[in-house]
Amino acid sequence: MAVQPESRVRHCRQSTGRGAGVVALLMAAASGLLAAQSRPVDPEAEPARACDAGNLAGCVNLGVGYELGLHGLPRDEARAVALYQRACDGSVAVGCTNLGIIYEAGRAIGQDLARAARLYERGCTGGDARGCTNLGTLRVEGHGVPRNQTLAVQLFQRACLAGDAGGCRNLAVMYVDGRGVRKNGARALELAAEACGRADAAGCTLSGRLHETGAGGSKDEIGAVAFYRRGCDGGDAAGCTRLGRMYGEGVGVDQSEALAAELYRRGCERGDPGGCTLLGVAYSTGLGVPADHAVASAVFDQACANGDAAGCTFLGLVYSEGLGVIPDQQRALDLFKRACRAGNAHGCFNLAIAFEAGRGVTADLTQARTWYVQACRGGVERACGAAERLK
Repeated sequence: MAVQPESRVRHCRQSTGRGAGVVALLMAAASGLLAAQSRPVDPEAEPARACDAGNLAGCVNLGVGYELGLHGLPRDEARAVALYQRACDGSVAVGCTNLGIIYEAGRAIGQDLARAARLYERGCTGGDARGCTNLGTLRVEGHGVPRNQTLAVQLFQRACLAGDAGGCRNLAVMYVDGRGVRKNGARALELAAEACGRADAAGCTLSGRLHETGAGGSKDEIGAVAFYRRGCDGGDAAGCTRLGRMYGEGVGVDQSEALAAELYRRGCERGDPGGCTLLGVAYSTGLGVPADHAVASAVFDQACANGDAAGCTFLGLVYSEGLGVIPDQQRALDLFKRACRAGNAHGCFNLAIAFEAGRGVTADLTQARTWYVQACRGGVERACGAAERLK
């Protein structure tokens, strides 16, 4: 019989339980190190007229309007690129940073991380703190520039001191993980709180995580709820998902499955694939919402497509067991493989079951034992006994 990942409250990103996997969680792209987004120089300025008159700050503002489709302008990233380039060539640091963001994302133009890094450096040295933050995120993983954790820390420090909340938040993550700096949970908590105080919603969510796990000192689950709420209310998708998990578990707040499900929905709709996975579990179990396997499979699919490995495992179970869909053992097998390769131990466990039982594949006990061993190493206790049985 296929086996689900642990309970719904134990799957937000790659965490295997409250207080576990905090570093892996914090370093994930969506809820850890985040790049700053494009911004205008002066939102109150009339951009087109200013740019036409040679005011390069006005060109930046006009570029933001075209990039994001603001102020009645059509969304036109190609025009935004030209305007940012003009401003950057004229030594307007914000223009360089905004242009770097487009090159990093590779939307209107081909992705070019090395060029993005050079543009961020020009923005940073020219006085735009966001350029320092974004260059630091590239330095952490060596995207477009040589990997250098120590230099990344220095860039985040520079950005934070210059007033960029994202720099403070990313610096907090580095202190949690001990990358480029000695681990210091208390300092991480200070920096996350500083980011939150500067209206950085992701910083509020990070503060909540540090309070919940005690990574910043002593555990404070009530405080965690308050910070998750600020993160969610401020627009951070992961904040909504985490707040929902607290309601679902009744930790730091009165338990409410209905409110948990609604918060998972908010997290999912705002782009957190972990929220989609938890929403799918709610629909598949009828916790807080009417049971609906068709809706569950749809949100599991969304979660998996957007990189949540647990979502792939759940979707594999949907197809393996025919829950609201036509059973498809081959697709289930492929989903378990995808989840396992992405680090989800329960995906490995279900993959092993498939190989042992010959579901969607020719039975192969050697392969089954290999995947049981990997699942065991990932913390699935039943996999350990299965691996021994096939030795």
